[in-house]
Formats: sequence, structure tokens, C-alpha cells
Amino acid sequence: MPICTLFPDYKDTFTPCRPFPSREAAVSWLQMIGRENMFVLVTKHSDAGGIKRRGRVKLACERSGTYRGMSQRVGKGKAAKIYLKARNDEEEEKARTQTGTKKCGCPFLINVKENADSLWYVTVICGRHNHEPAKNLDGHSFAGRLDKGEQEVVVQMTKGNVKPRDILNTLKQRDVRNVSTMRTIYNARQKVRNEDAGGRTQMQQLLHILEKNKWMSWHRKHPVTNVVTELFWSHPDSIKLLRCFPSVILMDCTYKTNRYRMPLLEIVGITSTHLTFSVGFAFLSSESHGNYVWALENLRSILDGWPKPDVFVTDRDLALISAIEEVFPASSHLLCSWHIDKVVLAKTKKMFGENDGFARFMDRWTSVIYANSDALFEVRMNDLRCEFGNVKGLTEYLDNTWLKSYKEKFVSAWKNIIMHFGETTTQRVESAHSILKLHLGNNQANFETMWNVVDGLLRIQHNNIKASFELSFNVVQHEYIDELYRRLRGYVSQHALRLIRDELTRGEDVGHDSTRCYCEIRTTHGLPCAHELNHHIFARSPIPLEDIHVYWRKLSMIPENPVDPSGYNVHDEIERVLEKFHACTDEDDRLRIIQQLREISRPSSTPGVVPPAKIKTKGRTPGSSKRKHDGDDSSTRRLPSGFEYVLSTQEASSSRQKKSKVVPKMRRGSRRTQSATNMAYGHCVEPDWLPHVEGIIDVVADGNCGYRCVASGLRLANVDGWRIVRRMMYDVIIGHENLWRELLGSSYESVKIAVHCQENQVGASFKEWLTLPDMELLVSIAFNVILVNLSLGSATTFLPLRSAPPSSLHNRLVIVMVNDRNIHWVRVKLRVNAPLPSLYPSWDRYVADCAKVWRDGFVFRDIAPIATIDDDTVSVVDLGTP
Repeated sequence: MPICTLFPDYKDTFTPCRPFPSREAAVSWLQMIGRENMFVLVTKHSDAGGIKRRGRVKLACERSGTYRGMSQRVGKGKAAKIYLKARNDEEEEKARTQTGTKKCGCPFLINVKENADSLWYVTVICGRHNHEPAKNLDGHSFAGRLDKGEQEVVVQMTKGNVKPRDILNTLKQRDVRNVSTMRTIYNARQKVRNEDAGGRTQMQQLLHILEKNKWMSWHRKHPVTNVVTELFWSHPDSIKLLRCFPSVILMDCTYKTNRYRMPLLEIVGITSTHLTFSVGFAFLSSESHGNYVWALENLRSILDGWPKPDVFVTDRDLALISAIEEVFPASSHLLCSWHIDKVVLAKTKKMFGENDGFARFMDRWTSVIYANSDALFEVRMNDLRCEFGNVKGLTEYLDNTWLKSYKEKFVSAWKNIIMHFGETTTQRVESAHSILKLHLGNNQANFETMWNVVDGLLRIQHNNIKASFELSFNVVQHEYIDELYRRLRGYVSQHALRLIRDELTRGEDVGHDSTRCYCEIRTTHGLPCAHELNHHIFARSPIPLEDIHVYWRKLSMIPENPVDPSGYNVHDEIERVLEKFHACTDEDDRLRIIQQLREISRPSSTPGVVPPAKIKTKGRTPGSSKRKHDGDDSSTRRLPSGFEYVLSTQEASSSRQKKSKVVPKMRRGSRRTQSATNMAYGHCVEPDWLPHVEGIIDVVADGNCGYRCVASGLRLANVDGWRIVRRMMYDVIIGHENLWRELLGSSYESVKIAVHCQENQVGASFKEWLTLPDMELLVSIAFNVILVNLSLGSATTFLPLRSAPPSSLHNRLVIVMVNDRNIHWVRVKLRVNAPLPSLYPSWDRYVADCAKVWRDGFVFRDIAPIATIDDDTVSVVDLGTP
């Protein structure tokens, strides 16, 4: 191609003023000058030199030369003809339509040559290009190549499970001139993986990594195809923790974690410092009895010679339950009470239909589950049968599905005679699932990627556990300086001390009477109960260390009484293998034994292969515009549970299921009145008060809706407002226990549990909902406000019992709420001149003299001026999602 004179000559630009000491220095300088002028120079020809010749290198523009077709690239030999003949027209058409070339015959050329003095001289043979300079160098593959330092960064960050986009951002922050793209990072990561694999298959590479890092692993293959059907692995430090804390094991399966669509059985335990540790991970071909038995046998082999688990906690997976009974017959088994609560809700809600007795039934069912004796259990269950015996199929479902076969596994009367250390749900496993999926990002991970993520998570997990041990060893919290804890400080975990401190709050009512104490914490946690603590307080003696279960005194990852290694006799096992080998008459059986021995001695030589990636073939294509409605096929997010479907469908027509909506407020001075049909939840308001309702304020329906309404009325309109409300209510009910036991009677314990808010808690279970009338009275006292319930059929006013009101009538805060069929609370805005419903019946009985003036200035049932919440606008207050 002739040289175009329309473009400038860059000969002077690329001509240096002196020679270079090395070839690398010359090439680097020329490429730098090329980038400054928006051209990319590549090596066209290179000769390192020899005994009788000098080294040389030719640099050309990346657009030099012309495109060569396949026939030109493969040559003209016999092998090339066979290859070209094998390529069909479809492949040729695909190569033509999906590929392109940047070559345009650019004549630019530079020669770099070494002289006799080992200096390198640059000669510009042609300084002109036949094309314009690039607008920018992003997307130019050669310009975006990584140097050695950048390659090392990619290697280290890849091993740290850093996402490719974050790696690219890091490189660009290190060097603003970096023009690498995501494709550059992908190629560099793949190059690292290929170098690490060293020619091994995916399964061989996985077993090589597991052996190199001293993980224990087992796997099973299909006898014909050699496809791995099950895989189990466990971290060496996790095994140490399991041998230190084998008492309680929690297990649960999760999905959408890997490209093979294999269920992942995650096994976790709990340390004495109340932290979760992962025991093992099992990939199963299906959730069958045989697969569960195989996984549990591997778990048992880890504990060979060590104490076995005392308690297993799972959901109601029949195959897993039977496998536990087969492999660990001496261990107890508990069912997750949270799952039971939700399953019962999902199954029984439809039995009630439009009947408003469902909330009462759930309260009854909760009281049955928490009955602390078998006699009390029978009494409460009989009451439930009498009250709801007319609901078709209800009692039969409870008896046949749960009580006849499993009541010993979840009812407190039987559950609390087992030392389960407070672990009666599988929420720890659910949390572990969530963390793992968060770090995976999608469900397309292979085994090696899964291992990399798990290894990083466990490294952090084990560091946190070690830190918690050191904290219990070395730090003495001020609340445990009392003489009572003198023998426990530094020898017992701080979580155990917190449990003892909480148990002390029961001592005032229990005294020294063990019949009133029930000694629940002694049987379930191995810690001194209330009446035992009272004995120590009365005798002014510290709690003996011997009164604390050994579980709470273990503050290290080093197992005690290790198994004697001399007890393992490998020679006997080898003799048995040899006998079996010589006894085989079939050559295939002998070959199978040899392959198994080879996998033991050299795991990376396994003939096993990973399962094929399973792709969803039904439904809408991944690129469809309606994909967001069908679900992202690569997401790790689980499908909604049965109870979530029930709760979402039962209010499908309600505006509460939609995003926040503004309820129109009548303008001041308008003669029009707002009817119930124009307000959400107007049908839930007592009819006598409908004319006085100015608007309704909805909140997020996450189980904390009642507390969110109170937070809105107190102007705590932030994400954590409901948490503040629950914590203050808990402080009040604990600080005045005698009063509340008298007011609430048998409901005291359930109310205390309901308002207690755990650290980092999101959402609320059914037993934690705000209920009437007990909690409404608690709200009015805790926050010194007037609480009005205008729910249909239960309109009541609750006034504080123990505190004097503000001197001004208009400073008395009134919070008005309505309950929609006992499943959702909303806040109501009353007009300035609105009546109050009648007082709570027991108010006159328990009110203190200083609080009687709350009633002054109000006329109940009749219209009287009251001070309502002075909102400028009436709108749905979005207090944040859980």
C-alpha cells in the first residue's frame, strides 16, 4: 500500500538523542512515545542474537499488515487441507460474521539494533501512518496489557476472592494511565487459574487444593461415568472446633449456590462464646436418605475416638431425621421451633377463611408449644381443641403432623429436659447460608470457586472465634466485678456470665424455693438457676467454677484428651485391602481397588469429573424483558416459603402490600367529609369514630408494624425507631416485674419474650407481634402517652398508671392505632374535636394517685376537645424495611 502523505511524519518524534543500554529500555521508550501520540506499537520481528550476530527487533503499528484468512494461516500442507475440509460452511459463515480486523496495512516501522558496544540504536524506517491517531487507548488490547506489578496485584486479589470490577478499579487507582478493560482482567484471572491447574482437570485440581491445604474431604462417583455425585469437605480448624464443642449441631440444606444445582448441606456448631462455626459442607445429588447417611457417616468419622454430638437441630426433613437416627442413635434430636411456627401458620390460615379467630388460635398454639410441663401441655391443648374444634381439619392436622410423632422434639415440656444450650432453631444455619450466598454473588460457581469463597469466610470466622476466646480470658467487664463472679472471671465465657446475670433478675420472685424456680437454665444450659444463685447470695459466697458446665469453660480451639495416634494401625487396614484384592476374580473389581488406592495416595490423579452444569431450559429466556418478574436465573436468592405466600396473598387487594401511598387529607374548612371507602383500612375502624377520622398512616408490614406505629407517633420516624420502642418496653417490664406480673398474670413471660429485641434483629415472628390489651397498656406506661385503640369491636383508651401527665392538656400526646384483623397495625389521625373510647377496665384498680389527673379534662365516649398529633400532612410514614 502506498504511503499516504496526508498524515504527518513522526520520524523525529521517535528518534532518540542517544542509544539505549538494553533492548527493554529502548522498546519501553518507543512504546511510551507511541502512547503519548495515541499510537500502539507492537513487536513485528525479534532476534535475540547469537554468537556471530547482533540482536535486533522491529516495532510496527498495531494496524500494520493485512488480514489473512484461515487458509493462509494454516498453510498448504496435508494436515492443513484435512483441517480446512473438516470446517463446514456454517463455521466459515460464523467466523466471517462474528469477527473483524483492525489491520489496514499501516507502513510505520522502526528498527532497533545492537552494536558491538552492546548499545541499542533506534532507526525509524518509516515514520508515517496511513490512519488517524486513536481518540483514546481504551479498548486497545496491547495498550491495556498488564505489567508485572499489575499482574501480581491481579493474582493476590483473585486469591482474595475480590470481584473483577474491584480489581480493575484498584489498578486504575494505582495508575491513572491504565487503559485495561474488564476483558483484560478476565483473561488475567483465567491465566492464573490455568497456571495453578497445571494441566489437571477441574476435579483433580479441587482435590489437589484440598490436600495441599489439609482439608478433609470425601466424594462419591457414578460407577460408569465417573461423574462426582456427592462431595463433602471440612476445614482443619473447623474439625478442631467440632472436637472442642460437639454438644449441639445444626444442619440445613440450601439451594442456588452452584452451577450443578446440587443441594448444599451446611453443618454448623456453636462455641462457648456464642459464635457460630462451620463444621462441614456436603454437596448432594438429592436430599435422599442414603445421601444424608453418607454425609453423616463422614461427620462421624471426623469424630472417631472423640465425643459424639448430644443434640441435633434441624427442620422437619423426614429423610434427614431418619438418617440422624440411623447414624447417631444415642443423640437427641430437636425440630426448629421457628420453622414449625411458620409451617403451622401457612397450613392453618386457609382453614379459617374469613373467620377472625386465627390470631386467637395462633396465641393458643404458642401457649401449647411453650407449656413447661406435660400436665400443662395437656390442659392447654384440650382448651385449644374445645375452642377451635369446629374448624374443619385443624386439630387433625396438629395431631397427625406434629404432636403424635414430634411433640418431644419441640414442646418445652420435653425439649427443656435436654441440654441444648439455648439452640432450638436453625436460624444460625440460615444466617450462614445468607453470608455464603452474599459472597458468591450468583449461583454459577463451580467447586473450586465455592472452595475459594468458603476458605476466605472460614479464615475470618476462625479469627473472630479466637478473638472472642481472648476477650473472655483477658477482659473483665465492670458489671461482673461483683464478688459473686470472682471464681468465674477469666475461666468462663462472657456469654455464660450474661446468662447468669439475666437469671439473677428472677431471683427476687423465686427465692430459695426450687419448685417455683423450675431450674430450666440448669437443665438446658448447665448454669446455676435462680434459687441456686440466691443460696450463694445469702451465704455471700462466689459461684463455684464446678457449678458451670464444662462447655462454658472451654476457651480455646485445642481439643482436650487427644486420641493417641498409636491407636491407628494402618498395617492391619492394608492387609485387609490386599486380602480383598487377591480374592477378587473380576479384573474390573481389581482395577476399581487400584483406582481407589491411587486416589488416596495421589488425590490429584482421580478419574472423577465434575457434574455437567445444569441450565434452566423451561420458561422465559434469560434475556427477556420480563425476566425481573420471573426471577433472575443466576440469583442466589431463595424462593419464598409457604408462609410467605400465605401472608402475601391474603392481603393482595390491600394497599398495604403496595409501596407507600399518601392518604388524602381533607382541606381545613372543607364541608366534605371523608368516607371510609376513600381511606385504606377504613373498614377496620369502629363505626362510631369514622366521621372523626381525618387520615390513616400505614407502615411497613414486617411483624414490627405495631411498634412502628408507636415510633411514628413518638416522632421516631427512622429505620431503628421500632427497635427503640421494643427496647424501652422491655426495660419497663423488667424494671417493674412485680407490677407487671400482677397486671399480666400468666401472660407476663410471653409479653417479655415478645418485646425483647435481639442484636441485629430484622423482622418479627408471630409470637413477637404487638398484641392487645397487654402491650397497649405497656406502651402507654412506657412512653407516658395516651394510647387509643379504635379497632372494630375493641375500641379502648389506655392511660398511664404510674406517672403524672404534663400540666397542659394540649401537651398530652395521643397515639391512635387500628388493627386489621389481628395481622397488621396502622396509625390513625383524628380530627381536633373527636371523642375518646372508654378506659381500660382495670385502670381504676391499679392507677397511682399522681396519675389520676390523666383523666381530668377528657370526656370519654362524648365529644370533647383533645390534643391529637399535630401533623401538617397526613401521609404514609415509611419507617424502613427490615
